[in-house]
Amino acid sequence: SNLLPPTQGHGSWFALTYAGELASTAFGANTAGVAFTLNALYPKEVQLPGLGRNFLSRRLLDAVSVEEAMRVLQLEGQATGRSVNLISTREPLAVWNVEVGPGGTYDVVQLQDNSWYFHANSYLRLPQHQRLDNSSLHRQARAAQYDMPLEPEQVLALLGDTQDAEFPIFRSGDY
Repeated sequence: SNLLPPTQGHGSWFALTYAGELASTAFGANTAGVAFTLNALYPKEVQLPGLGRNFLSRRLLDAVSVEEAMRVLQLEGQATGRSVNLISTREPLAVWNVEVGPGGTYDVVQLQDNSWYFHANSYLRLPQHQRLDNSSLHRQARAAQYDMPLEPEQVLALLGDTQDAEFPIFRSGDY
């Protein structure tokens, strides 16, 4: 099947689960050294029928390696898009950002030491006609005003930023 059945004997995992959603629609990690965060992207054209992003994200929790997780992200036949930060928590430690589009289009960039990356629900590298809202544009622009956070307090300041009162990075659910 297109969905890559889980390898037998996969380990335990944890993930944030929004009410009514599958585990893994925000972040998750497993005992095989695979971790990820993600945000939805909204291409104007989707592939229907197609594989749903939430089912594929849930499948990441069963990956026994980052290589297997990368294969899941690159599957053909995906209905829509998302941005995934794929993280190897085992040596060699590594982080990739994968932008996924409909049909199985994707773009992968490996983050290098002394670099950082901010993604706010919009395609930044993969050419896609997309539904782009003001919130994404404002949050992306505000994050670009920050230097690379080096300390936990700096990360929290970025994620908690409310300077743009109309479209803040930190949203309390009222937006």
